[in-house]
Amino acid sequence: MSFTLGGLASGMDTNAIVEALVGVKRTPITRLEERKTQENARLTAIKTFDSKLDALLAKADALETGRDLLATQASASSDAYLSATATSSAVPGSYQIKVGQLAQVEKSVYQGVADKSTTTFGTGSLQLSHAGLSGAVEITIDENNNTLEGIRDAINAKSTDSGVTASIINDGSGTPYRLVLTGKTVQESNITLDASSLTGGAAFPIKDADVSRSAQQAIVQVDGVTILSDSNTLTEAIPGVTLDLKQAASGFDPNTLEWDAITATNVAVTTDNAGIQKKVEDFVSAFNDLVKASKNESLANDSGVQGVLRSLRSKLFNSADGSGLYQLGIKTEKDGSLAVDATKLSKMISDNLDGLKNLLSGDDIAVKGIADQLKESLTSFTNPTTGLLAGRQSIIESSLRSLDKEIARGEDRLLAYEEQLYAKYSAMEQMVSSMNSQASYFSQQAAVWSNMGS
Repeated sequence: MSFTLGGLASGMDTNAIVEALVGVKRTPITRLEERKTQENARLTAIKTFDSKLDALLAKADALETGRDLLATQASASSDAYLSATATSSAVPGSYQIKVGQLAQVEKSVYQGVADKSTTTFGTGSLQLSHAGLSGAVEITIDENNNTLEGIRDAINAKSTDSGVTASIINDGSGTPYRLVLTGKTVQESNITLDASSLTGGAAFPIKDADVSRSAQQAIVQVDGVTILSDSNTLTEAIPGVTLDLKQAASGFDPNTLEWDAITATNVAVTTDNAGIQKKVEDFVSAFNDLVKASKNESLANDSGVQGVLRSLRSKLFNSADGSGLYQLGIKTEKDGSLAVDATKLSKMISDNLDGLKNLLSGDDIAVKGIADQLKESLTSFTNPTTGLLAGRQSIIESSLRSLDKEIARGEDRLLAYEEQLYAKYSAMEQMVSSMNSQASYFSQQAAVWSNMGS
């Protein structure tokens, strides 16, 4: 609320006086606002620290088991026919692959018409069927949709039932507009569109066998075993390896399955030492990000945050057998961060991969590695309901709500105090003004009396 009081009668700067008095009274509110700023900064720091814990958990998870840790890579002797990528579950080995045939969906192309929006066909119904349907899907055609565009849209409206979509292409000829029916998968084979029930209108186009193509499965041979696939992406032909087929070899007959003359591609699955090193280095980087977040001045006196770090650091070294990350060339710096000796880590990976696995991942059954123990602690700390930091966030948020209420109450009291002051000084100004008026009146009267006496 805005008040104006000039002090014209008294000659005092009453506005300045009121502002000064209100300013003194505002001191407790200012302190509350400072506390709120501090609590907000602390809450932000806690949330940042919590996010760094989540990031560290993800990196520890990548080291927890031998399957997670022991990264593999797949390479093909040629990329002409296929590409190969390995997942963490892939087993090192060598495989011979021959691509005889690629998978393709069926496309039924119909002869063209001169106009897609004005040429009208008969009305009634179309029967759409293929090998993957137990019965034909009926497409209703009436005077509202008996153009090529209308028929396309009517077929697409039933695509969920039929598994077939329709489109129109323009081949640039005198009758350029062609209806094309496409199956979603290789299972939609032998697509037929029966228009015999349509009556009236132009003759419905017939299928153009010369440009249509049939659905077919991919056919590959892996180490002498023939595999059929509905897709050109194979995920189970080699455990843990994804094969993306690019091109079929020439001269393959799917009816005879003669493989002798088909070009082979050799796929090698090997341990990815660089990938393993990166996982370890990424973990160290995430740990250092956590340490950096803990040094925020708003968390300087937070025993919970420091307790989390102490707990995590204790997992980096096994007091029972003296093992620890130092064996991998990882040491603790004076500021609490970790530093990696990349050369020593690389040598450990190349010379003693089993030792690295046992240290970080244990035996994947009973013996826990460093990553297992860290993951247990991190999972507990980051629990959204029972975690240590979740409790701290809740306490801070509750404190902020209380501060907001106190500040609001203080502002209300301060406004009332300001109104009282302005009311008092306004009354004083009115009284002074009245007294000045009286004094002026008496002065005038005195002058009149003085003149009368003379």
